[in-house]
Parts: sequence; structure tokens; C-alpha cells
Amino acid sequence: TFSSDGGKTWTAPEYLCAGAPPHVMKHSSGALILTYTLRFGIFGQAARISYDGGKSWSDEIVLCDNARDWDSGYCSSVELDDGSVYTVYYQKAFDDRHCSLMYTKWELPKK
Repeated sequence: TFSSDGGKTWTAPEYLCAGAPPHVMKHSSGALILTYTLRFGIFGQAARISYDGGKSWSDEIVLCDNARDWDSGYCSSVELDDGSVYTVYYQKAFDDRHCSLMYTKWELPKK
């Protein structure tokens, strides 16, 4: 969904991907980075990149595909000093019954 008046009104939502909950951040390169949880088919975390302010998005970038089940997510990302991205989320590790905080450090793909 888009707003051209500072968030007072919004367009109707458009489908982007089957992932939730989303987190969006703006990278110093100007790219918008959307991270979200994969809860259908494979379980883990993924990202999409927009270099045009959200008009179009990259194909899905799988950041992690080893979550044990659907109980994972709530990604949050920050840009590190070197331009790489640090995405934190929760999921169950290996044979653990309880969730842990985990992360993936990654870099934007070349345009």
C-alpha cells in the first residue's frame, strides 16, 4: 500500500509475497529492504529488495531455511557500518523445544 500525503490516506493493498510479519528498512544505498518469515512450504526468513521506492521488488532472497516449524519470525533488520545487513529473528534451534534469538548477517545483492 502507498501514501502520497505523508500517511493520511493509503492506496488499496497489493499482494507482494506470502510471508509475515514484515519489517521494512531503508538502506544507505536508498534501497528498501523487506524482511519477513516463511511459514508455508519451507520455514525460515526471507527478504526482498526495492531500488525504486517500493514500485517493484526483487525475487525472494532466502536468508534462513532451517527453522524446525512455523513458529519463527518477527524479523528486524539494521544496517551495519560496512553496509551489510543484520537481521534478527526468533526460531527453534536444532533439537531445542524452545525458541531462541538468531540472526543472519548478509549483503545486498549487486544490482
